Amino acid sequence: MKTTKLLASALLFAAVFGTAQAADTETLEAMKAQNGSVKTVLMDVFTTPAGNVDRVNIIQSSGNPEMDERAVKSVSKYPYPKRKTASKYQHTVTFETNVEVINN
Repeated sequence: MKTTKLLASALLFAAVFGTAQAADTETLEAMKAQNGSVKTVLMDVFTTPAGNVDRVNIIQSSGNPEMDERAVKSVSKYPYPKRKTASKYQHTVTFETNVEVINN
């Protein structure tokens, strides 16, 4: 009996001010070489002047709704600064997915 176990770990690349950038190509290639794949979620985060998350728009989906949901939860917990006006931030969340086959 073969069972496939999906192990996913998230790396959050975010900047407090301005645009967050994805991991460099070398890092992403190293992640892929470890028997898995790399999926990214690119999103805009809109905050209130108090620094609370108002809404999140996914610009580029990972193709997996569960990963997208985890990415939105990650950036929603991020501490945003208080501002005089509402703000917009752009974040990229990168998931490394490894597939492990176990023979029983």
